[in-house]
Amino acid sequence: MPGPPNLVAVSSSTGWRVPPDNLKPARVPPRHSRRSRGLGKFSQAEIDAARMHNSTTFATHLCAIVVFGMALLVFGAFILMPRLEDRVRSPTLLSHFSRLQAHFACQAQLQWDDKAPHTEFVGVRVDRSAPDQNHQDPFAHPAETGKLTNMAVQNNLPPSSQTLALAKKKWRDDGRCGPKFPAPGAPDFGECDPSADANEKGPCCNPRSGWCGNIRGKSWGHCPTACRHCIDFSMGGQEQHPVKRQREERSPGAAAHMKAHKWAKSDLNATPPDGFRAHQRIGIEGMAERMADEDPENRRRREFVKSMMKSAWRGYNKYAWGENELNPKAKKGHSASVFGKTKMGATLIDALDTLMIMNLTEEVAQARAWIEKDLHFTGSTYVSVFEVTIRFVGGLLSAYAISGDALYREKAYAIASKLLPAFATPTGIPMAQVNLDTGQIKNWGWASGKASVLSEFGTMQMEFEFLSLITGDNRFKDMITFVIHKVIKSRPDDGLYPNFLDPKSGRWGSKHVSLGALGDSFYEYLLKMWIFHGGRNNLGIEVDTLGRRAFDDAMATVQTHLVRTSKSGYLHLVDMRSKRVLPKMGHLACFAGGMYALAAKGAPSKVQKTYMTNARGITSTCRAAYSASRAGVGPEVMHFTDKIELRAPKKNERYYILRPETVESYFYMWRLTKEQKYRDWAWDAVQSIEKNCRCGEDGYCGLKDVFADPLKQDDVQQSFFLAETLKYLYLIFCDDDVLSLDLWVLNTEAHPLPIQNFRNPPPRLQDTTS
Repeated sequence: MPGPPNLVAVSSSTGWRVPPDNLKPARVPPRHSRRSRGLGKFSQAEIDAARMHNSTTFATHLCAIVVFGMALLVFGAFILMPRLEDRVRSPTLLSHFSRLQAHFACQAQLQWDDKAPHTEFVGVRVDRSAPDQNHQDPFAHPAETGKLTNMAVQNNLPPSSQTLALAKKKWRDDGRCGPKFPAPGAPDFGECDPSADANEKGPCCNPRSGWCGNIRGKSWGHCPTACRHCIDFSMGGQEQHPVKRQREERSPGAAAHMKAHKWAKSDLNATPPDGFRAHQRIGIEGMAERMADEDPENRRRREFVKSMMKSAWRGYNKYAWGENELNPKAKKGHSASVFGKTKMGATLIDALDTLMIMNLTEEVAQARAWIEKDLHFTGSTYVSVFEVTIRFVGGLLSAYAISGDALYREKAYAIASKLLPAFATPTGIPMAQVNLDTGQIKNWGWASGKASVLSEFGTMQMEFEFLSLITGDNRFKDMITFVIHKVIKSRPDDGLYPNFLDPKSGRWGSKHVSLGALGDSFYEYLLKMWIFHGGRNNLGIEVDTLGRRAFDDAMATVQTHLVRTSKSGYLHLVDMRSKRVLPKMGHLACFAGGMYALAAKGAPSKVQKTYMTNARGITSTCRAAYSASRAGVGPEVMHFTDKIELRAPKKNERYYILRPETVESYFYMWRLTKEQKYRDWAWDAVQSIEKNCRCGEDGYCGLKDVFADPLKQDDVQQSFFLAETLKYLYLIFCDDDVLSLDLWVLNTEAHPLPIQNFRNPPPRLQDTTS
């Protein structure tokens, strides 16, 4: 007889299906043969109940795994991300986690108090009494009201666990200073200013990552030197940049350099020494009365040079306003690679002091209006630190020194601050290029294994020191002073300074030596810094720690190895590569005639005559090269061999790009000797430039080959044509009081700066470099 039907009881407590005890199991064929072994007999009810139990257990385990996984993700976000962010730097990912973490932290920790005018913000005391109302912070919580107070620990006190939890994410990613999540009315200090004291500006830089802010994608850039000792909130106190610390450990010289630059408030608000001059008048007022009896021909020549300046300016104003340079024929703007990809008004700033010296007041007003409104030194592009220093910083400082207008000082300070990241190298020797937005730095790819160039890092002292004097910010002076002392101390045993120096190792590069390209202005500034400090006006008085000894020592070696006289009697300067003489002289080296003339006064008695002999000889040689060309101006390179003199055998050495070096020597030789021939040679140059280089509706172009017939022009009006060439030519036909060499010293871009009258030399920076 068949058994009773299979029944299933339902538990009232759980609702799970369970078999009654009195039911007999039924035979059920197994689903899988492997699992059938040893299972015995089960009733259908038992099987159904087992299946239900298994599915429920699986769901429970699955939920537990999901919850555990989510817990791990949250743990990683809150604990691990602060350590990983400096390496991963994913803008989108970090932004989401930063907002989430800081939001919950702030909700738990922030307290608002309308009565507190100051805030202790994780170790930084900030003044909130006058917040910036022009900036609406994208991360502000609109529902919050009141003011932030007593958020965290005081300076120099160990942080609590709550403070550390809150402090782990305080780096803004929107390019501004102040708290990351301020309420309305909370402190906002505007754009992150690397030049400002971090303890007063609020958190700008992250020492842990070496970047401003915590998100690289926002293009803040590397922390410059000013932020090297900024507050590291992740550690609850101040911490030195670890990259800087590693560099100090590797390089004793860098360690001394960094040790010398603990940027205290006194460093950023220094008092200038006695004898300091910020600005002074040039002698344009009363020039007509002073020169009432001058030769009419001289007056005509001076006015003609001024008309050339007006033409060059009109072309730039009409077709390239705000651009870096002008293409006169194409009637459009032009930008050389040294300016990057931005429009920064290089010609406008370079020409500004020339306009002032020529008393072109309308043009000066145009330039000032553009500088005030449109000069913003930004852009994700690399620029030349050297060119920006001598053209932009030098031009603005000169305009300030002549006019006393604080606008030019402020703009020069803002621009120079952008250059400071270039010095963040193991040795302190700056790199050649810096990215204006990110602060990243690099050297030229062609420069002897990507080394730094002597004429570039050796030609910033005058601009940086004068900037420190007029702003009280000693970072600029101290940085470049350390560099020059280091270079002089590292001078090779043969006495010749090679053109390349590795900024990482501190070793000299390829043994190429020149007073022309790559080396020229380094030697010029060894002399002019002594003049700038007042040494030429105060002979016998120590005005600085170097004096002119470094210059005279260098010139003694140059005299032995580089000064040559050709078969026809042309005195010239040769290059050397690995102790092998290269019998050629570049147009850039023609500046040396004026340099030697300046150096003669105050030189050791045994070399005074040699200096003047070199000055006359080099200037005459460059004049001969002008006369030997069809264009009446000299080629880029002159060769001196048994078969050729004053000419360039290679086609790519025959061009002329409106360079000033020859007329620069004419200017100094006229001022210091008063020999009429130098004025006459200058007028010959004016006529040749006007005849062969005038191009377009208004403007001047270079020449592709000064020996060609017919002559062919290029299509670039160089900014230094207005800054240097026309300025020197104009001053040659002026009286000495317009720009007295007893009151002014010209930088390598012909921008005049006031000569100081220091009596007590500043202390020498300590250097432990062996």
